[in-house]
Amino acid sequence: MNDKFFELNDESTVVNLTENYDTVVAAHPMLKNECLLQKAKLNVLSMSKDDWNRKVDHWAVRKKWVNEGIECEILKLGSNSWQKGKVRIKVTVEFCPDELEIQEPDSPLDDIRQTMNQVE
Repeated sequence: MNDKFFELNDESTVVNLTENYDTVVAAHPMLKNECLLQKAKLNVLSMSKDDWNRKVDHWAVRKKWVNEGIECEILKLGSNSWQKGKVRIKVTVEFCPDELEIQEPDSPLDDIRQTMNQVE
């Protein structure tokens, strides 16, 4: 089995959960990646979809964690001082295929075939 995960960047990709799944993360076994991402973000922030859409300061502060980030400072090992900046939580969905797709290499004859087709 392959163990190389890659991020699902296309939000319209459909994910079908074929094993037991937690309904807290996904209410249905088949959903678009964008819905899975949104649900995961809402769970991290302990918010509902209605809360996310409200224009209330309390919820706006929570949304900053996954949107623009929260002011902070970090102290790196070996550093003499704190570094100011922002921290944010990134939620991603990754996929690991059971088997890698094997792409057939281009045939060296492809160029010759293409040239022959153009001549005809």
